[in-house]
Amino acid sequence: LLQVIGILAFAAAGIFFVLQSKFREYWSWYYNYAAGYVMLFTVLLQYMVWQFVRRRFDEKKREVLMGKLEEINQKRIAEALENEKKSLAKVSRSDQLRIDLITNVSHDLKTPLTSISGFAEIMQDGFVKDEDVKVFAGRIYKEAQRLIRLVGDVIRISRLDEGGLPYQW
Repeated sequence: LLQVIGILAFAAAGIFFVLQSKFREYWSWYYNYAAGYVMLFTVLLQYMVWQFVRRRFDEKKREVLMGKLEEINQKRIAEALENEKKSLAKVSRSDQLRIDLITNVSHDLKTPLTSISGFAEIMQDGFVKDEDVKVFAGRIYKEAQRLIRLVGDVIRISRLDEGGLPYQW
């Protein structure tokens, strides 16, 4: 509303100056520029007040919105934490054992693969003496056999879990 009033006042001041300069001989208050300057000053003052009021309004509105968003986010976080607690409570002992098994197996599988990769890379780059090649190849073979045993164990555990193999002590 202040913006519309300011625009109308500015337009009125402009029309006043145009009419005064074009038709000054017909008007009885020749060269009364003071009224025009007062109108322009009023327009500028209204514009500055409008900018100040608008900024304050926007800031307050933003603060209210941020407060509401903060409340909503706190509620969502609380709900998410509650859901997480419920889902953690639902995880049974066997599921936890399965998770531990997968973690251990992935670590145990990574160890021989890292060793094999390291020995092969050293041999590929030519940092091994000819007499040490057999030693490095033996280490690679040993780690590959270990990896094969681990994979076999994982397959056996998977089949036992599915009930496909009878359990043997």
